[in-house]
Amino acid sequence: MADTQSQQRTKRDILQAMMTILRKKKFDDITIGEICDEAMIHRSTFYRYFQDKVDLANTIIYNLSEELLGTDFRENVVLTQVTHFISDNIDLIRHLIPESQSKFYDEFRNILENLFNERANNPAYQNDPVVTLIKQSSSQPLMISFLANTIMGFLEEQLLKSNIDWPQLESFLISIINKLNAQ
Repeated sequence: MADTQSQQRTKRDILQAMMTILRKKKFDDITIGEICDEAMIHRSTFYRYFQDKVDLANTIIYNLSEELLGTDFRENVVLTQVTHFISDNIDLIRHLIPESQSKFYDEFRNILENLFNERANNPAYQNDPVVTLIKQSSSQPLMISFLANTIMGFLEEQLLKSNIDWPQLESFLISIINKLNAQ
């Protein structure tokens, strides 16, 4: 049965509350009470929609992955899409992945794998350097996994810095991919 408008609004308010708090605090430091206060709901209402804050964070990550997969096709370079997405959501991502290999690291790596897989099979991206590298690989699944893990590890390290030069980072990643394609 579909949620009523009121239920959809409440769920949206809870998600928005968590995203607002995540922009300021690390995931592990956030309490259900804070989420409820920010969403202006009772604790029991929270549990009608989510099992716990991990379930809520997973829903946010899922929504973010859908947003990334729906990126405007005018940005024809996959790495540009990734760096723009991360820079737009930097505080949220920093607070979900506060330390190395947090519980959400794998979620973000999976987002990259899904994005690379989708773009590799999308005719609009066949000239993209990442897609070219994937298509030329002897094992596309292994190349997708390699790229997602390598880029995620690199980005995780960059997220620890307070001042990130996104254009330089994007240019660096694209140049590395282009050099790999030239081999």
